[in-house]
Amino acid sequence: MPTYTEQRFEDHIEHHLNQSGYRSLQSADYDKSLCLIPDEVLQFIQDTQPKEYQTDFTPEDKVDLDTIHKKNHENAELRRVIEGDNSGDNKRYKFEQVIDEILLGFVNSKLELYTKLSQPEINAAFKRHLYRDYLQQ
Repeated sequence: MPTYTEQRFEDHIEHHLNQSGYRSLQSADYDKSLCLIPDEVLQFIQDTQPKEYQTDFTPEDKVDLDTIHKKNHENAELRRVIEGDNSGDNKRYKFEQVIDEILLGFVNSKLELYTKLSQPEINAAFKRHLYRDYLQQ
């Protein structure tokens, strides 16, 4: 007779949901004090209300977002600061400085994308997401 456990049941449900278009998330992303996953909430709002948040990203914008991600990860100076003996605040400051420099490169060629990503709420969420991703690499 098979052994049934709650973990196997949860794994089965998660597997089925992932095959149906859902995706698994890391428990570390969950903010217990807010009882939600901040980046997911912001992404949901942006996806469902793009005109209000002026984040109606075009396919070309999404390619540029990937470029920003790649340039960020390839920045040797940032890597030295992150891996060096620096405070968390200094690491975060350097990270945001690099992102701002990359974004400034879009002013002349991609002003619309720059404008979208320069909105305070969007900019903060974008940097938070990239910073977490950067530290997890």
